[in-house]
Amino acid sequence: MHTLSLFFYSAQAVFTIVLMSAGGIILARLKLIDSNSLQTISRIIFHLLMPCMLFASFAQTMDFGKLKELWILPVTAFIYIVGGLALGAAAAKILKVKPESKGMVTASSGFANAMYLPIPLVAAICLIFPEFSGNPELKAVGMAYVSMFIIIFSPMMWTLGFNILGEKPHSSIKFSDIITPPVCGIVLGFAVANFPFAKNAFCGDGGFLHPVFTACVSLGNAVVPCAMIVLGGSFAFSPLAKHADKRSVVAVILVKLIVLPLLAILYIKALIFFNLIPHGAVQDKLLVIVMLIQAAVPPATTLIVISSLQKKNIEEMGSLLQWSYLTSLATLTLFIVFGMRIFS
Repeated sequence: MHTLSLFFYSAQAVFTIVLMSAGGIILARLKLIDSNSLQTISRIIFHLLMPCMLFASFAQTMDFGKLKELWILPVTAFIYIVGGLALGAAAAKILKVKPESKGMVTASSGFANAMYLPIPLVAAICLIFPEFSGNPELKAVGMAYVSMFIIIFSPMMWTLGFNILGEKPHSSIKFSDIITPPVCGIVLGFAVANFPFAKNAFCGDGGFLHPVFTACVSLGNAVVPCAMIVLGGSFAFSPLAKHADKRSVVAVILVKLIVLPLLAILYIKALIFFNLIPHGAVQDKLLVIVMLIQAAVPPATTLIVISSLQKKNIEEMGSLLQWSYLTSLATLTLFIVFGMRIFS
């Protein structure tokens, strides 16, 4: 595929996400939703829609054999987090970021939006790119790839990230912050996938629990549009430049959106060279694209939730996230192009 075609399809995928999030902005501007509405939608996604989607995805695709192939994904998630934190701390020091903002820059560089942005982006890529669109099962496979990152990101964000961002003790962290409903969906789906009787009951067309599986698939399909409404609405209610700290914004953009994905390309190349990940089949190409996307996405929106709990740098974090997401429209498109070209 020519580079111009790759750019066209990549831009289409990213622009699809922009248009979906624009729906949230429009609803906010028309005063059809407010901050309380967004919090309610977020809770519905977190406690119902996301667990259903992850359960269905894992139950259908993720048995022990597949997990054995994909052990590298949670390991990669850990490497991305630790590498991003180290690079963020170094950038904060080099750019002489204000002492009170160093933790914010470090955490934003290490903890990416591993769930809400990669899921709709991978879904759009599977629908738009010709080499993926011919296989309808690839979307579920892609969701399983993304989910493997969530297993590591969620616990580490609420422990290590919580500590980096604020001054409250870890006694403030609840068990439910680590063993979240999405993680429960993953565990239950994995259990179903590895017991033939349970898998036939849920996933088989004639299974007596197939209506449960179908309901989970239908509810899971609502994750992408609802998440984009929340993302767009959040931007509509937050001022863009009022609380921006330029050095912090530059540090995070350089590390999280440019340096880390460039290093990820070298890392993925090394994994392929040493045969640590499968390569050759179309799902294998999707695998490396998901790995690259996880390195290239902007910081996690959950960080502003943690900042709110800590009552520290709330406005600054909101502004930093907005500038990061705006910049990522260009950087994500370019890195998807690079990934599709380099790993072809």
